Amino acid sequence: MPNFVRSLTVIVAVVLSLCAPVAAYATPQVDQTQSLTTGGSGGPLCSFMGPMSINDAAGTTFTAGITGSLTSIDIPLLWIYTSDNLQVSIYATSSGRPTGSALAVQIISPAALASVASGGTLSVTFTSPATVQSGTGYAFVLDFPSCSSSAQASMATVTSVPGRAFIYKQGSAAWNSYAPTGINFTTYVEAPAPQNTPSPTPSVSATPSATPAAQLANTGSDLLEVTLLWGSLGTVFLGLGAGLIARHNTRRSSTLKD
Repeated sequence: MPNFVRSLTVIVAVVLSLCAPVAAYATPQVDQTQSLTTGGSGGPLCSFMGPMSINDAAGTTFTAGITGSLTSIDIPLLWIYTSDNLQVSIYATSSGRPTGSALAVQIISPAALASVASGGTLSVTFTSPATVQSGTGYAFVLDFPSCSSSAQASMATVTSVPGRAFIYKQGSAAWNSYAPTGINFTTYVEAPAPQNTPSPTPSVSATPSATPAAQLANTGSDLLEVTLLWGSLGTVFLGLGAGLIARHNTRRSSTLKD
């Protein structure tokens, strides 16, 4: 019996594990997108002048519409030339300008930029994505961090875009903001997977309790003892009855003789 109970316990545990809900994996979704007709152009610029080189960073602000991980961004380029790495970063914003340290940074080599040298969509996937909150303002920024040679990227900009601002800065100077103007782009956000709460798993002991078996054994034993007791009492009563009858007959016989 113990082996049967153990086998049943294992079967129940396996069935419960197979029936447990499995969380679905989330996939990146298009969040913010801007692909309007070109109204101008702008972008990062490295003015290489030896020790006096100036790195101009440029980007656009946006408001996240989905809470999750900003996994990638698409940026249409008109053209780009560089022998330096291009850096794409995501920042939180304050008063419509980037603030604090970058939330995510991705470095793109000149070789990887060759395919969009004459124009095309630059697709940037972040190795360590930034976590964004719906309704919160952010900015993406492009620059040439080393600025060891002249480099420039040109991106399409559009005007009269509510909620957007074209931002740029020269070197370590403060950020400038021009609204409502922005660079065309598309962000992709991976929302958290739905959390399914599994049903409570019944607790099944691997070692069966001895109490039920003991109770069943005692029940049978008690029944046998009661049966024997009543049998013994019946025998005694029968004996007493037989004795009383014999005594009555003896007295009656004596009375008749007299």
